[in-house]
Amino acid sequence: MELNQLKCFREAARQKNITRAAAILHITQPALSKTINRLEEDLGVRLFERKNKSIELNQYGQAVLEHTEAIFSELDDIRQHIADIQAGGVGVGEICIGSTLPSSDQTWLQASIRDFILTHQKVRVSQHQPSPEALKESLISGGIDIAVGGGFLDCPELQWTELYAERMGILVCAGDPLAQEGTISLTDIKERPFLCNNSNGEMELLTYELCARAGFTPEVRVASNYSGMIGELVSRGLGVAFVPERVFLHHLSSGSGPWEANLRLCRLTEEYCVLRCGVAVAPDRYMTTAAQALYGTIMERRERKQ
Repeated sequence: MELNQLKCFREAARQKNITRAAAILHITQPALSKTINRLEEDLGVRLFERKNKSIELNQYGQAVLEHTEAIFSELDDIRQHIADIQAGGVGVGEICIGSTLPSSDQTWLQASIRDFILTHQKVRVSQHQPSPEALKESLISGGIDIAVGGGFLDCPELQWTELYAERMGILVCAGDPLAQEGTISLTDIKERPFLCNNSNGEMELLTYELCARAGFTPEVRVASNYSGMIGELVSRGLGVAFVPERVFLHHLSSGSGPWEANLRLCRLTEEYCVLRCGVAVAPDRYMTTAAQALYGTIMERRERKQ
């Protein structure tokens, strides 16, 4: 069994088509088929089932693919570990961090990264804001070193530490009868259209999760990264929106828009209506010295989020 055989097998499994896989690998179709056949001969079993013009992994192929991905993951870690040693430790190297937090709610994270950069000026730091699904997949695969986001990162594949949890409220128009209630239940608004400041999907994902726990599927009429537009639409009575209570109180004091005077916050009776935020790493992946140092800087702010 050779690494090249596993590389060819993995690509064929991903593409489910010999022709496409061969083109990606820059080899001929017969050469790819021959390589896979040799792997099957070495293992003594067939790995694919042919279906018309496509191929599908059988139970043996699924098992081999699982081990193959682990092998290449280990190889990536070896290369990264060697590069880390050559870079000379925490003072140099590169780190990739991903977050699904709204930019308006990243003051503490920005401060953590800034403090790290000021003391490690030779380290290359890149920050990305992918969707929740892409963030999780990228952390598991090694595309990023550290992820900051909601409870969706709390899964068996990752080591997730909760940094804080914030109570969520419902933003309504001042003229809405609910505005006089002060405290409501999610079931009181199950027939209302929802507006989501989705912030790369985080708030939209939370909207569906919380409403599902209350026993209904929300009608999300607008999902946008423009929080000001969402606030203005709510102020005009076009729907309701989830918002952290702290964020509402902050904007109320800052008065960033003339329409904000027409907004009210209703507190929710459901105790589970919280926005959880944490930091996650992949325990099975190699973590560079520089990434460990940034992770430590973030963890230091766990009790003093700004």
